Amino acid sequence: MNDTLLTRQEVADLLRVSLRTADTFIHQKDFKGILYIGRNVRVSKNYLMNYISKNLQY
Repeated sequence: MNDTLLTRQEVADLLRVSLRTADTFIHQKDFKGILYIGRNVRVSKNYLMNYISKNLQY
């Protein structure tokens, strides 16, 4: 498995939202692509992109 782990700031930059909004998004109950390394949070880029595509509403 070749997956990239993103920081909170990288998620915010990718989604073009504030860091606070990215944190709210990442910590939703149904979002499972999180890895905690000590006090640091990392997000699976593959999981994030799949989650967005499945939950995208027009």
